[in-house]
Amino acid sequence: MKKNIITIIGLGHIGGSLASSLKKTYGNKVSLIGIDQKLSTIKTAQQSNFFLEVSTLKRSKNIIDSRIVFVATGIHDMAIWLHRCGGLVGPESENIEISSVLLAF
Repeated sequence: MKKNIITIIGLGHIGGSLASSLKKTYGNKVSLIGIDQKLSTIKTAQQSNFFLEVSTLKRSKNIIDSRIVFVATGIHDMAIWLHRCGGLVGPESENIEISSVLLAF
């Protein structure tokens, strides 16, 4: 059986927690691709061993094979990331947006 490939764009608190939960729940039944733009976040994600690939969006070799793409970025960046993904994901991919809004009082 072919593994389900899931991409997570944004590997901060939300994306990182999602990756951890998916691996703990589904183990080797899923392969995760992690996408971020911060090198420090990419290095941390690589050390977690949750991912088949961790890179920037432009360097990803496997995103085209993703069945599901989670966009776990800040609300203000959501539209930008969805636009950037346009030609990089396969036609059968499902996009799921996850966001949080942090307010300082």
